[in-house]
Amino acid sequence: MAFFLTTLMTGIVVTQNFALGDALLSLVLQIIIGGALGLGLGKLGQLLINNIKLDFEGLYPVLGLAICFIIYAFTDLVGGNGFLAVYIGSVVLGNSKIMHRKVLLQFFDGLAWLMQITLFLTLGLLVFPSHILPLIGIGIAVALFLIFVARPIAVFLGLSMFKIPFKNRLFVSWVGLRGAVPIVFAIIPIVAGIEHADKIFNIVFIVTVISIMLQGTTIKKMARWMGVEDLDYRPHKKATAFEFSEMIKTETAEVALSANSPAIGKKVFELDFPDNALLVMIVRNREHFVPKGSTELESGDILQFIAATKEDLKQVSLQLY
Repeated sequence: MAFFLTTLMTGIVVTQNFALGDALLSLVLQIIIGGALGLGLGKLGQLLINNIKLDFEGLYPVLGLAICFIIYAFTDLVGGNGFLAVYIGSVVLGNSKIMHRKVLLQFFDGLAWLMQITLFLTLGLLVFPSHILPLIGIGIAVALFLIFVARPIAVFLGLSMFKIPFKNRLFVSWVGLRGAVPIVFAIIPIVAGIEHADKIFNIVFIVTVISIMLQGTTIKKMARWMGVEDLDYRPHKKATAFEFSEMIKTETAEVALSANSPAIGKKVFELDFPDNALLVMIVRNREHFVPKGSTELESGDILQFIAATKEDLKQVSLQLY
């Protein structure tokens, strides 16, 4: 939606004979066509990945990238929004049972990071401190308005239909990081040749920096202050010793016992682990062994678990931290 609004507003400024009705009709058609083709082509992409036989596993990320280009190009050709189609198609693929899922996820995760790095590098090449200093006052005012007025209003209106506690809504309204996306949108007016587009870009830069510095560095503190932090659960490191098919919904965790862990000195049978969580391996002094009920836990032990759900791992953490 942010992309639609940015391109629409840019079009209003650039086009001399602007027709609001035609623009809104085009917007609706782009959403409908882009959404429908994203859903349909995403399903076709799933069938293609699962049925094509490539000799080398490393070619499947290339195939996945080709599917993205095809979805975008075909959707744009028939008048839909290619970005929306690729997004929905990717969501469909990401939530479908596909072959070589792990290698595809690793490839696109790395590609996403590369694109973000490229965008921030572009930002650095376009920003000049001498152009920013005269606009600091305006940039700070816009940033404070977005952080404390515009976003909270939008979040509370958007969540008004859901039964979400007030403090949760307040926390969501605070988590408003702005990074790579505004950079792309701020470049659009520059490319379109709009007057004072450089000022818009510099203001966006100031807003982005303030949001990251203020909101990005205080998320944990705000969660604790608003009482929405889950103090009973700590994220576990994946147990790298176990490799399961992506189709199997199994959780693994690797927990290192600290010196103040309440489990130190206890035998395995004395710990009240849930039925669906199994302690399968202990690493002690770089040696691996399968524990017994009589195995006594020591400081520095690395415990490796297999569990049915993340909730089971949460119950495990209560015994170990």
